[in-house]
Amino acid sequence: MHWTLEQVRFHELRPTLEIWPMAIEFLHRLSIGSPLYGEAEFEQLRSAVDLDLLARYITQTKAMYAESYFTDAVTRLAAGRVYDALLQARLGMETQLDAYLAARGDTNTQEKWRHRRLEHIDGSPQLLGDFERAVCGPGSAGPQELAAHVQDLVAFSETLNCCVQLACAYSRLSPPDPDTAPAQDRVRRGLDVRLARMYDGRVLVVRMDGETAELQPFAALVYGCASGRWSVPQIADHAARTLGTSPDAALDDTRMVVTALTARGLLRPAEAAVR
Repeated sequence: MHWTLEQVRFHELRPTLEIWPMAIEFLHRLSIGSPLYGEAEFEQLRSAVDLDLLARYITQTKAMYAESYFTDAVTRLAAGRVYDALLQARLGMETQLDAYLAARGDTNTQEKWRHRRLEHIDGSPQLLGDFERAVCGPGSAGPQELAAHVQDLVAFSETLNCCVQLACAYSRLSPPDPDTAPAQDRVRRGLDVRLARMYDGRVLVVRMDGETAELQPFAALVYGCASGRWSVPQIADHAARTLGTSPDAALDDTRMVVTALTARGLLRPAEAAVR
């Protein structure tokens, strides 16, 4: 146990080191457990667990795995391997959700409690509904419908990744009234693009071919909302309410950001409705 506590404490200095998952689960169980006897000794052990560092370790580790699944899903979809892409996209979505929950302070890593954990930690009806739709999927469908579902899973996962990287709740990147704008008016992130926060605080959007762009806070908000479910005016209205700016200025700034990122292939018009 003492070795595990030390590794959690110093993990950020050695981020590639992975700790035995059962040891991480033990620390979580210790933090919520009730002793049958030896209460004083138990509480002494419990007090040694730094839950903030534990949650941060889980966030970083899950996010690393989610990025790997993301890459696999996108490349397999591009190769026409729809079922392989679907498997990787589902794994990526589930792992990214775990990273998001850990970023919100949840140190339980058990998959069987994922839905309950989401209800307890986030409390967002929209996130819960989006997760349930993602899990249920399109049912029995052909390759074209499955490919669209893979794209939706990747988009959902990237929104969760944006929340992790920007240290915000899902609701901040979720304008009201999703899926109501005409399909041709919606804006969507490129399928092969990810958001990343650097150690110096800079926020970058990175495409798999190496194209990058640094995002200021307003642009990062627009990018995070561009999951293909909202139009530019909807995103602008949400940005104005969220940031307390004037609607006209927010609309002008949103259009400028979308135009610039679209020109670089990081955003694109959403040709079809998603989820």
